[in-house]
Amino acid sequence: MKTKKFFFAVLFAALCMTANAQIDHTSHSADGTKYGFVDKNENWVLHAQWETASWDASMQVGIVGEFKGPKGAVNAKGEFILPIKYIKIRTNPQSQTLLVAEERDGATYWGIFTKEGKPLIPLQFKAVLFDRSKSLFECTTIDDKKEYFDKDGTPKE
Repeated sequence: MKTKKFFFAVLFAALCMTANAQIDHTSHSADGTKYGFVDKNENWVLHAQWETASWDASMQVGIVGEFKGPKGAVNAKGEFILPIKYIKIRTNPQSQTLLVAEERDGATYWGIFTKEGKPLIPLQFKAVLFDRSKSLFECTTIDDKKEYFDKDGTPKE
């Protein structure tokens, strides 16, 4: 009986530690074909299951997915903040945002999400650039017009 209680106490402690684990860096499977994320003690937070995974330590965001397929984003706890459905996701440490692209009707549309996964600028532009000197996003529409947004997603003239 004591052995059983001890076993469950150890199991509970291990589960609690895993639940509080934070991603520290990217790691790969034993055969080197899949990637995931580990904590500072090399314990898996998200097991190696994707063809590609990258960790942006300054933003505490990971990008995962297929090499030439859909991508998603996770936070430091390993929780998905963006589902695996976008054709491209890039971190932008200067603005602390995610540059995201999806394909619709044969065209690529770009937008901006916060590092928590909330939409900031809609996925409707053919290009999005961040001007660090002005702290503004310059967004180019399909008909080549420029629209500007501040770091909070508010339109600017």
